[in-house]
Amino acid sequence: MSKRFIHFNRFGAYLGELTPIQATRTRNVDQCGVDKVELVLLDNGVDKYDRIVFCDSMGRTCEWIVMSSRESRASSVPVCTVNCYGSMQELSRHFMPTLRRGSKDTPAQAIAKALEGTRWSVGQCDEGSGEYSVYHQSSLASVKDIAEAYKMEVEPVIELSADGNSIAKRSVCLVKRLGRASTALRLDYGSGLSGIDRVLSADDVVTRLYCYGKGVQTTDDDGNATGGYSRKITFADINGGLEYIQDDSLLEVWGVPGPDGSLMHTEGIFEDGDCEDKATLLAEGRAALAERSKPIVSYEGTVEALGRAGFDANACDLGDNLQMVDTTFPKPLRLSGRVLEIVEDLLGDGSPSSVKVGNVIEGIVKRSDRVQQTIDRLTSSAGSWDSAVTLGSAYLDGLIDGLNKVMNETGGYTYIKPGKGLFVYDKPEDANPTMCIQIGGGYFRIADGKNSDGTWNFRTLGNGHGLVADAIVSGTISANLIKAGTIQDKSGKNYWNLDASEFHLGPGATLDGKDIAVADAVIASVDVEYAQGTSRVTEPQGGWQTTAPQWVSGKYIWTRTKTIMQSGDIEYSEPVCISGRDGTDGAKGDKGSTGTGVKGIVEQYYLSTSSTAQSGGSWSEAQPAWAKGKYIWTRSKITWTDGSTTYTAPCLAKAINGSNQMAGSAIVSRVKLYAKNQSDSVPPINMQNPELGWSEDIPQWSNGYFIWEMDRITYGDSSVNHSTPVLVAALNKANQSAYDLNQSLNDLDTTVNDLATDGVVTEAEKAAVKKIQQTIDKEKDELTTQFNSLKSNKSLNQYFLVNVLAPSYDSAFGTGGSYGSLNTAISDVLKCTTKEALDSAMSTYKSCYNTHSGNVNTYTAAARQAQHAIEQQDAKSMAQGLLDNYDDDLDQLKIFNRLTNNGTEQGIYMQDNKLYMNASYLAAGIIADVTNTNSWNLKTGYLKTTRGTIGGFTIDKYNISNDRLSLQDNGPHFIYDGKDIGFIGSNKLVDYPNVYGLNFNLKESGGYMSWAAMKNANDPYYAMKLTYANKPNIGFTAYALNAGCDLDMHKWSIKNIGNGCTNTLRFTVVTNANKDGSFTFSNGCSMKFEGGLLTHFAWAENNYS
Repeated sequence: MSKRFIHFNRFGAYLGELTPIQATRTRNVDQCGVDKVELVLLDNGVDKYDRIVFCDSMGRTCEWIVMSSRESRASSVPVCTVNCYGSMQELSRHFMPTLRRGSKDTPAQAIAKALEGTRWSVGQCDEGSGEYSVYHQSSLASVKDIAEAYKMEVEPVIELSADGNSIAKRSVCLVKRLGRASTALRLDYGSGLSGIDRVLSADDVVTRLYCYGKGVQTTDDDGNATGGYSRKITFADINGGLEYIQDDSLLEVWGVPGPDGSLMHTEGIFEDGDCEDKATLLAEGRAALAERSKPIVSYEGTVEALGRAGFDANACDLGDNLQMVDTTFPKPLRLSGRVLEIVEDLLGDGSPSSVKVGNVIEGIVKRSDRVQQTIDRLTSSAGSWDSAVTLGSAYLDGLIDGLNKVMNETGGYTYIKPGKGLFVYDKPEDANPTMCIQIGGGYFRIADGKNSDGTWNFRTLGNGHGLVADAIVSGTISANLIKAGTIQDKSGKNYWNLDASEFHLGPGATLDGKDIAVADAVIASVDVEYAQGTSRVTEPQGGWQTTAPQWVSGKYIWTRTKTIMQSGDIEYSEPVCISGRDGTDGAKGDKGSTGTGVKGIVEQYYLSTSSTAQSGGSWSEAQPAWAKGKYIWTRSKITWTDGSTTYTAPCLAKAINGSNQMAGSAIVSRVKLYAKNQSDSVPPINMQNPELGWSEDIPQWSNGYFIWEMDRITYGDSSVNHSTPVLVAALNKANQSAYDLNQSLNDLDTTVNDLATDGVVTEAEKAAVKKIQQTIDKEKDELTTQFNSLKSNKSLNQYFLVNVLAPSYDSAFGTGGSYGSLNTAISDVLKCTTKEALDSAMSTYKSCYNTHSGNVNTYTAAARQAQHAIEQQDAKSMAQGLLDNYDDDLDQLKIFNRLTNNGTEQGIYMQDNKLYMNASYLAAGIIADVTNTNSWNLKTGYLKTTRGTIGGFTIDKYNISNDRLSLQDNGPHFIYDGKDIGFIGSNKLVDYPNVYGLNFNLKESGGYMSWAAMKNANDPYYAMKLTYANKPNIGFTAYALNAGCDLDMHKWSIKNIGNGCTNTLRFTVVTNANKDGSFTFSNGCSMKFEGGLLTHFAWAENNYS
């Protein structure tokens, strides 16, 4: 039977079949379900990312992606070698920017998160447990990490469509192991065999293992942590005083000669820097010794060579278990191994061509991934640059003095370590130093403490490209160029967002002694003033008033604009002389005519689009409202006593324009907005609608989500801007801590209940419980730190703190709280040696657990409320600070004057210190609420509302309804006793989509549809005349039309009647009996039936239909 290599393009379109002259497949259990195929073709008919589908010898459908190809010529024949990888490789091109993690997920739930957004689905997954966190990596890497976290292996499954010409489904399975756990496979390797490569790992075989847990943190004489760690915990107290475990049975095989020639144990070390329990450390050490006391070995060879060693390669599959016996060791080595790699000739009979087996614990790919992850963790920290913001100069001085004192006293202890560089400690290396500087080739790094496993915690690093640190502490920074995102003060009220070109000064900021951060620049009033003087060159020094004076011969009238700001500042425009005109010259010797005087002066205004000329508007005696991008010009209209009119030269009203522009750019309000998403690095921002998904209310937190905040900034010109979104770190951390503690409590409860199932508490179960208790202790400490932070926050209401937050914390974690009772109950459970005692202790435990779990939920809910209140109070305080100075200056009269242009605008008036609206002047274009949810356009008559009542009907977002009728988007729905019976709507025919019509639709909930009538006004009900019954047993024939009156067809026919007889019956009838005994007959009689219904009857000369 020929092998089919089905060819699809990258989009899944069927292209035909390939005929390779060579096809080799290599599968490796260490490659997370990704296998490799090399095809040799006589022509290059494939493109990158094309798909090749093949059914292997086990009947499994396999799909590969074309990743690369190489063309060459063999004996003048073009040959193309194509390299393909399993189609799961496409998951490496799907990025996961959002954090996904879990500790209670099933393997299927975990894999579903990694596959989200891809065309791969979750296949059959074995049961298991694990804790994982995947972030900023490909979906393929996430699948690998999750499989490792659950200690499982990955198996892709491909399903073809029924016709075999497309892929129907791609899924990922998590299995405890590939292959069979129990087989009859065996390999006997001896010195006489050839053709088999045996590879021994370079890792040492150990028979004695020293085991160490977490380091114990050192403290000073006052009990304060110094940042260093001394000895690490051991299990010597429960292991006869020994810090190691050993296997004496292996001494003869793997021991090394000692000074006296006797065999000594080969020794190694095992460390778990997170382990704080001795029993747990002992159990982990024994498991590690069982693995490391055997050599890691693999055997690879052809099928024929392996056959000579007793191994049936044709009966194996990838991952199968086998027994290996190696007689080349001094004592025959017996190991359990697996089939690690299979190379197959896909053009052959489906049997492997070579196989690799062994007991390799960690393969090259996994080890490479693990090393890379470690490197990523070391290089990914960019530091937290906010810490130094809160440091004042006094602190810096003290810090510098303290560092100098330490350096002067210690001098440093220097060590040169080949291959690592120069190390300088604050103490000798064997005296547990707590500070370290390492100088290497082109870099340096600094640590002021150690990690829990005793290694240095380097937090400051530098090389020729820059400096990376958690904080840079400095009094003054001088630089040619500083690149930053946002520069701000400690409280965040004054900041400069360089990325968004946003600059903000908070309340109290001044410039030349004037408040510039609030809307004090808004104009309170503008007046034109006049004065008379004796010179047309020099303006009068006094006598300025708001009414134009009577012109006096020989005097000159001057004008200027007086602008009063909300801050109380007064500005004047340049004075302009309005001169009386001279009389016309008379003939010599005669007296000149009387000069013309000023009759009146009126100030005029022009709202222009230009600051250099009047354009886009017109002159008016009413001062126009200023608008952003517009400029107000002024001039005086002078009426003379001779009836003529002149105008002064137009003047740009700089005071008005400048003040309004300043007011337009001033911040009027600042409101906090909140949103959440599943990323802690990419904020939930929509560029077209920046507030989409944001609200003034803090959203409900859920695991895997992060809460963000930003400010909505409104300026004096009504324009709106938004600050750069930032994570609400304290709130997110508080919620995550509460969630983690609840998860750990659930894990604890599950573990304790499991250990009580068989009535016996084993050492391993005790170790598991104590391990979880250590995690709960850490999470409890985090909540305690959170509580202390909330308690010291001045923005938190003291009544809430004293009466809600503090009591709920004390109930859970305080002295005599439920946390202590729970720990006591757990200790009593672990001490039990009989089933009776265990049953009694479990009863107490369950009561304590339920109490503590409830107390924890009560406290965490109170803590979230407190954090929420603090966030809201801080936002309120910031907004209030912007407006306080502005509002304090406004009294009732000033507000009235501002609304009415000092009383000149109609529609609002004040009487007896009360404000009234004059309905005679009330006019509006659109009346709307603040969110524009409900509005009424009085010009067009358009009314929009999403809630309310009208004429007994309730209006909501989706319909207008009462208890009988609901007007919805697909037509009126009719309701009875709360049930939607049916509706009238428009539709189209399925078979004739261009034909539209009106439908009367009866829903399944409706029992009948009827045409009914009331004959008399006094009838008690409507009589049903034509009824369709939609249900049986309701007094009508079900699913049929039932008549309640005669049907007059008005000589119209009933057509297309189904199921009954359709035929014409012709017959002869006697029409007359004659006296002679004969009869007269009529042969034209007939009865016509359609569908069993008599539709036409002919009798002699008569016809009936």
